[in-house]
Amino acid sequence: MKKYPLTLLAVFVLSACGGGGDESNTDSGTDPATPPSSNYVSGNVVQSGSNGYLEYPTTDIGSGYYCADNSDKYFESASVIVYANSAVSDNDMMAVATNVQNNAEPAYNAMKFTELSLSDFKPEYSPQIASNLINYREYNNQSVSEYVYSGIYNQVEWHSFYEIAEHYQSLSPKETLVANEYLIKFHDQDDSYFSKRSKKIVVCLSPGMGNSRFAEGTFHGINFAEPKADNRVLQSVYAKHELIHHVQMQHYRISSGGAILIYSLPRWLTEGQAIYLAGQSIAKRSEVSSTSIDDMNNALDLNLYYPEYGLAYSYIHLNNNIDAINSLYTKTASDLISFEEAFDSIGLKNHYGEVMTYSSFKANYQTWVANWN
Repeated sequence: MKKYPLTLLAVFVLSACGGGGDESNTDSGTDPATPPSSNYVSGNVVQSGSNGYLEYPTTDIGSGYYCADNSDKYFESASVIVYANSAVSDNDMMAVATNVQNNAEPAYNAMKFTELSLSDFKPEYSPQIASNLINYREYNNQSVSEYVYSGIYNQVEWHSFYEIAEHYQSLSPKETLVANEYLIKFHDQDDSYFSKRSKKIVVCLSPGMGNSRFAEGTFHGINFAEPKADNRVLQSVYAKHELIHHVQMQHYRISSGGAILIYSLPRWLTEGQAIYLAGQSIAKRSEVSSTSIDDMNNALDLNLYYPEYGLAYSYIHLNNNIDAINSLYTKTASDLISFEEAFDSIGLKNHYGEVMTYSSFKANYQTWVANWN
């Protein structure tokens, strides 16, 4: 069987993700800089080279490439693994793990998940690995035919990778387990070639982050600056914000061009949701006349409108079911439907109870919010 190389390292730098310096203007945070050690979650520090050491993931990791190359230890608690290098103290790793673990359930609840239901919902492979699994170039014609017309794929007419990708994206988590087991056997590699993701929240403490860019939500968890460089990583509000980004990305079963397509969605949705649900400050309704949806969508400075992102999302959130809102991630993940088409397909409503199109939302946003009680 002809094989194509599997690209293992996908780095996509998300400019000023929720942890950017703009956030420091939206919520000052009141948590202590370092929690007392008696309050740390229990766990163990594991050194690189130890028996059973878990390597840091290599796909869909954002700026976590530093940990993929340079981390030499981690602290593992019940639900979090924090990677760092030897220059980072064990206490700092434990403090970050405590902050993340303590804020996981509130963040999940805000997105209408529990820790258990999110664990069941998470795909077992990172989107880039799954994309390589289903890439039609990996199969000969007979295998493709079997793949498409067997089992859960028997309703798919195979024309291209994209149609298969769209169907794969539509599967439930349990169905993807069946699909993955079926697909693995067509590859001339053992199972370790396609590494399954950890169900725990994976955190990278990177010396390359800090100041205006100190935090980033990822498919696997969070990338944080080291606490000594920026102690905001120990504040609850930022952990919640990035964990909401982490949940957003669980709706993606596949990636395109080495990046999860969430990065192409409007920031008033992705950042606005994280800001609003994390409890950060948003713009006042009385201030809506100064900023349109097009202003936010077309801004060259992606940090300019964080409070406005939160206000725009709050209008959608408070007038609609969050499950419908989150379907925007699932519907756009295969890259076969635009955001506008996805928005129009789910029947989101304005505060009058009328179904909106994306065009009508953009055109009337400022008027609607100004008249919204």
